[in-house]
Amino acid sequence: MHWRSDVFKKAVFFFIIVFPTVLPGFANAVEDSIHIVIPNSPKSLNYFDATDAWSQKVLRFFHMPLYVRGPAKGKMLPWLAESLPIPGDRPNVVTIRLRAAKWDDDSPVTVEDLIFTVKIIQEFNVPGHMEKWQDVLKMEALDERTIRFTLKGPSPGFFKRALFAPFVQKKRWFRTALSARATDDPLGTLTAVTPQTVSSNGPFFLQTYTEPFFMVLKKNPHFFARGHEMDGISVGPYLNTIILDFNRDVQKSLNELAKGKVDFIWWDLPRGSVLKVERMPHVALYRTNRTGYDYLAFNLNRPPFNDRAFRRAVALLVDRKQMIRRILTGGGTPVYSVIPPQNKFWSNPRVADAGDGLTMEERADQATKILQKAGYSWVDTHLILPDGKKMKPMEILTTRGWHRPFRLKVALQIKKVLSKIGIPVSTRMQSFHQMIALLRKGDFDAFVMGWANLSEDPDYLKTFFHSREAGSGGKNYTRFRNAAFDDLVERASRETDPGRRKALVFDMQVLIARETPCIPLYTGPRVEAARNDHFKGWIEMPGGIGNLWSFVHLRPIK
Repeated sequence: MHWRSDVFKKAVFFFIIVFPTVLPGFANAVEDSIHIVIPNSPKSLNYFDATDAWSQKVLRFFHMPLYVRGPAKGKMLPWLAESLPIPGDRPNVVTIRLRAAKWDDDSPVTVEDLIFTVKIIQEFNVPGHMEKWQDVLKMEALDERTIRFTLKGPSPGFFKRALFAPFVQKKRWFRTALSARATDDPLGTLTAVTPQTVSSNGPFFLQTYTEPFFMVLKKNPHFFARGHEMDGISVGPYLNTIILDFNRDVQKSLNELAKGKVDFIWWDLPRGSVLKVERMPHVALYRTNRTGYDYLAFNLNRPPFNDRAFRRAVALLVDRKQMIRRILTGGGTPVYSVIPPQNKFWSNPRVADAGDGLTMEERADQATKILQKAGYSWVDTHLILPDGKKMKPMEILTTRGWHRPFRLKVALQIKKVLSKIGIPVSTRMQSFHQMIALLRKGDFDAFVMGWANLSEDPDYLKTFFHSREAGSGGKNYTRFRNAAFDDLVERASRETDPGRRKALVFDMQVLIARETPCIPLYTGPRVEAARNDHFKGWIEMPGGIGNLWSFVHLRPIK
């Protein structure tokens, strides 16, 4: 079936992209077309359900936020907004005015679109979005392009996260939301919608989506920022077409990159491929700082993973430095806290490896004592749970293909060290979409995955660990529920004094390390590859060159 899919893909691609080039006026369209490989198609084009990385990558071409981080120093920069937020006569009131902008159907972008989006998120309690907008008490449209927010109180998270969140077109989603509201499960109905088109107020609009093979994006003639100078960047876009090719075949994509059929591979290069790519003519490697990290996480709704003693015993056996030395060949940095060390201001340096300085035998001995004290025992070196039952194999899920393929080796190393204290482990590889579906349903024991791009502000801890996000559709995949943590994170989200907020965030990291719903593992640089003979103008930012600034700045090399 694979070859048939490939033939079908090529046939459709030819008629949509290649055939029109023989017609008058289409020559420049091909010359100004960039071909990008992504290893996965988006899970959904539904903004309210698109919380996975691949869906967000695609939707960022279409849904613009009020503010962005500038490419020069990462400072808050007005984007759809005309200026920085305007303080009101009270500390919890702020006014924002939008630029004159249009959707791709030529209708104006208004504050009603923003108000509609936020109200739906609040009314339906949409996971992955609600925590950004929960501090908004009231929104008022002062005119078509001016909105006044009244907040419940001080809210650093509103300025750090909510104002960087995009929004949808009310006209496109109004009837859908109305229908969902009338059902027994409004949220489930809303997030189950699978649109094939997207309204765009961004630099490109969606022309074609041949699911699950590729997308064709075209320059949006109504893009509001075109021709503006922003943070030293002359904003385009200067490309007519972007072709997003969803291809899980690593070797095929690398071969096409070498031949010039592909311009950019939008993901980390497999570590074993970097040397090969370095030898390719007309291909440049870009190494940028990763803002996230990989981790091992547990399902706290299942025994024995709901037992803190069990999780602490596992954590003792995880030797991050050994992983980096043996699997990452030294190309990584150990991570001990849920805020990684590269985030120097917010990361708590006092959170450390509980087994630091111990040999593996000493780690195993201490882990055994923890389990014995909690009521575990052993029969023929096999772990017996406190209820007297023999432990079933702990299944660790990992992703396959492009998704940092060494994660399987990490899972296998964890399997090896856990066998030292009688914990049986099996591993299972899943596609990214299958894995996300299992995590959202809670149908797993443990998994090795990563957060690719974390913001500098630690408000994201609310998304990953707050009890409110532990339900279906939320990003608290571990189902971690802790009233003390919820209190800390809520207080931190309202604290405006940087020193006091930092102290609260440090306490949150200590609590998570003690409770161990997940075990941070390692981080390292992102390595991406792009042709340097077709286009110029890539912008290097934390998290990689595949960012909004690059796509509005890239120019064809004539």
